[in-house]
Amino acid sequence: MGKYETFADVTEKIIAILKDGLVPELISDSSHIGVCTPDSMDDLEIGIYLYRVSIDEDYVVSGMQEIGLRQQTKPPIDFKLKYVILIKTIGENQKRLLQEQRIMGKITQLLYDNSSIISSDIGLRNAPDMRISFLQPASEDTKNVLLGEKYQFINALYYEVAPVEIESEIVRNVQRVRDIEMSVVESR
Repeated sequence: MGKYETFADVTEKIIAILKDGLVPELISDSSHIGVCTPDSMDDLEIGIYLYRVSIDEDYVVSGMQEIGLRQQTKPPIDFKLKYVILIKTIGENQKRLLQEQRIMGKITQLLYDNSSIISSDIGLRNAPDMRISFLQPASEDTKNVLLGEKYQFINALYYEVAPVEIESEIVRNVQRVRDIEMSVVESR
């Protein structure tokens, strides 16, 4: 009950997809793919940054949910996670830019081919599967993510994962009606 690690689990799943598909063909070492902020890529060639979390209005559930016959819980809350995937390689400018375009194409292919995260794969029991979809970033998204002139020309792809479920920890015991007694009284 109360699984709260889902955001990190989704991020780790995306990283695993990228490592499986990029190493060793386009990225020499899996340690060059990981989580970072746009200004802290360091030795990473592929950086994944979760930049926005919002409630997924398509999956709002109210009321309590049944857990067996004697317990209820608050319904889970579903979110949309917005990611930017940053690509930064080293080398001569022209070769580097072409390599980054190859990597961007491969990432797009990988996330298109693996566009669903099965909820049970990350430990969720009754949650809907999550979809990974390409985003056209709004201008405020790029402003929020790529801060400063130093990072102005980092190649980036934007993705959304939804619905991402966080379970409630609240469980309450309930009493059920088990017997009903009825009597009929005849009136004259």
